[in-house]
Amino acid sequence: LNGGLTVDFGNFALRSITGYIDSKNGRLFDQDNISADAINRLNRNEGRSFSQELRLQSSGKQKLDWVVGALYAHDRIRQFNSITAGRDTSYTDPVTGEVIGLLPPIPAGFRINENNKIFKTESIAAFADVTLNLDKLHLTVGGRYTHDKITNSAFGVYAFESPVPDIAGSASFNDFSPRFVARYEFSDNDNIYATVSRGYKAGGVDINSGIVSRFRPEKLWNYEVGIKGSALDRTLQYSLSAFYLKWSDLQVQTNFLRDPSDISSAVELTLNAAKASNKGFELELQARLSPEFRAMVAFGYLDSKFDKFPEAVLAGGNAVDLTGKRLPKTPKFTATTALDYEHEFDNGWRLFGRAELNF
Repeated sequence: LNGGLTVDFGNFALRSITGYIDSKNGRLFDQDNISADAINRLNRNEGRSFSQELRLQSSGKQKLDWVVGALYAHDRIRQFNSITAGRDTSYTDPVTGEVIGLLPPIPAGFRINENNKIFKTESIAAFADVTLNLDKLHLTVGGRYTHDKITNSAFGVYAFESPVPDIAGSASFNDFSPRFVARYEFSDNDNIYATVSRGYKAGGVDINSGIVSRFRPEKLWNYEVGIKGSALDRTLQYSLSAFYLKWSDLQVQTNFLRDPSDISSAVELTLNAAKASNKGFELELQARLSPEFRAMVAFGYLDSKFDKFPEAVLAGGNAVDLTGKRLPKTPKFTATTALDYEHEFDNGWRLFGRAELNF
């Protein structure tokens, strides 16, 4: 559910934005990845999220545009995870006839690992933004203060049918993030801009095998310059930006077995990479080829690396030094091209088609 309300007072307006999400999902799958029914896994997840934002902001074109506001958000996620034994404790190789032992002689449904977890986040924020409009030059200064409380708990935990004591942990974090923007309009349709902004992502609490571990907030400085505009009587739109991102305590997820011979010792851990960076550029062109055809092409280059990450933990629990290595899921080159077709018939019906290629 999403709700919006705006009250206009002339030179300024009050806006209210409310959001609520309730989601559930479940899955049962073959954990052993072989044809034998040896190990099964069942997951059930429930999530609820509520947010309320109030914003007071200037209306119309003024020399000084401003906005002040506050936000409250609450998220609650409940997870159930169960890894159980199947019907087969051994596997017969169809080629050699060799019998391979998979599990000790335990009955079907034996709980190898079972747990319930509840994860809560409560966030309160206040923000303000002011833009000074000087003919073609626009200067913006803003800031946001955030307070986050994170709670994580585990209960109903079993390891090889043996109960494990309940455990919980919590942590609170505070942050102030500013931003600065300068934009110059050298024509009605073209402008250049430069921005410096700080980003923040709350830390949290991990619970694994009866151990509570806390990880630090992730912080980021973003520097960006760019140009946006149009040409050929607005039939061609273009944008080009170059950026540099500098992280401290970048949060990185890792999964491994604390004891490689014990599948009930699975660990999901959040690590903090001391320093990381991204730098690159993005180019995008959109062209109106005819009243019915529109084309788009975009290209990006990204140079990313861990500037300092001497104690990374990989699968198997092995500690390695990833300093100087590329960040995961950050391709060096990206490219997209698309062609849109839209035709409106006399009776009001509309035909739309799109072909798209992403690299």
